[in-house]
Amino acid sequence: MARAATLDYDSAAFGPPCTFAQPAMTPIRALRGAEYDLERTMTDTPAAPSQGDFQIKISSTGAVYEVPAEKSIVEVLWDNGFDVDTSCESGLCATCMTRYLEGEPDHQDMVLDEEERAEYLCVCCSRSNTPLLVLDL
Repeated sequence: MARAATLDYDSAAFGPPCTFAQPAMTPIRALRGAEYDLERTMTDTPAAPSQGDFQIKISSTGAVYEVPAEKSIVEVLWDNGFDVDTSCESGLCATCMTRYLEGEPDHQDMVLDEEERAEYLCVCCSRSNTPLLVLDL
């Protein structure tokens, strides 16, 4: 006789709630039923971007690119041929962590600690508090 499947271990999914975490957890909800407990670490509302545009400079080439308010740094990098890996695109995984050399990032990620923030930013979600950020690319 066939037995109903059960889930006897903890499970977790990390990523943007609407596009990754919720769909990934659907089968777990079905197996866990009422025992399923959801813990959220951030809201569905992204942090408000810094006011205005800013520029990024690529240290290896000297190229300067405008980052408009409606685009992320990583989108501008992709538009200009840079191959930057991302996963969550919301500051939850640090896959896109990039070293910066000058400027003051407006860190909007949820993963970097203070020591890392002194040297790196997540280009998927961070903005700039200064007119220019120099990236170590």
